[in-house]
Amino acid sequence: MDPKLKSTIWEDERVEKLTHVQFRAFMWLLSNSTRDLCGITRISDKHFTRYSGLPITSLQGACKVLGASIQTPLPGTYFLTNFLRHQFGAGGEISPKNLVVKGAIKRARTYPEALRRAFFEAYPEFPPDPLGYTSGEDAAASPLEGEEKRRTEQSITENSSSSSPDPWPQRLFEAYPRQSHHRDSITAITACIIRQKGNHTPEAILAGTKAIAEVVAKWPASERNKFVPTAVKFFEADRWLDDPATWNSRQAELLEAAKGDRPALGRPTRGGLRILPGGKTEEIPPEHAAK
Repeated sequence: MDPKLKSTIWEDERVEKLTHVQFRAFMWLLSNSTRDLCGITRISDKHFTRYSGLPITSLQGACKVLGASIQTPLPGTYFLTNFLRHQFGAGGEISPKNLVVKGAIKRARTYPEALRRAFFEAYPEFPPDPLGYTSGEDAAASPLEGEEKRRTEQSITENSSSSSPDPWPQRLFEAYPRQSHHRDSITAITACIIRQKGNHTPEAILAGTKAIAEVVAKWPASERNKFVPTAVKFFEADRWLDDPATWNSRQAELLEAAKGDRPALGRPTRGGLRILPGGKTEEIPPEHAAK
């Protein structure tokens, strides 16, 4: 959703106090593609600099100058507290009956405890669900199940804060060799951590992901772009539990199949493969393969 700016923003004394780079950081936070309906952006310091071209100190400075207008309830999380009110409100009031606002409220109820609390404190006119979950299997869950899930998310957040400046989902995303669809990936990784609670720690998930990433790093770039699944598919299927040895590249498999034939360069092998300069191979039609 493309944000709209009201003329009153230029009358805000705090905005006038922003330096040039701080103002650019604020505008990026307002308009970036990872910002959700609630006005929340979850991004690491490194990725902010990569995507905005600005130092992270510019965003930190903007947060300090703008005060309560930008909150950081969790590490790497930036909440524009008046985003919905400016986009869909009138005269400082906002109706929870608006369809887009309804979608934002529904999304906010799936946030970790600290982030959910910050959102509903900023919008006291929105009635939060007692358990914080309203759809799918969560809607049918008992109060005890809902409370357990909240404690699980809070535990993940606390562990992330104590061991790293970035949340665990962001650390796992950065460890995975194919970094795309950031927002969907973070959602899938968070669900994976919650699902594995009691069975595998985030450290174990990270170790499995790194082991596979080391194997994939040896693949040709063309194969990485073509055959490595997205982070969403990887973590939804718990592929970090795979044996890294099963993640051989297609080219390595073709070379393995050609072992023992040792043909001259450019000549077909008995397996229907042709050895090319540089050790690369290509498949050839069976009718042209060497007898």
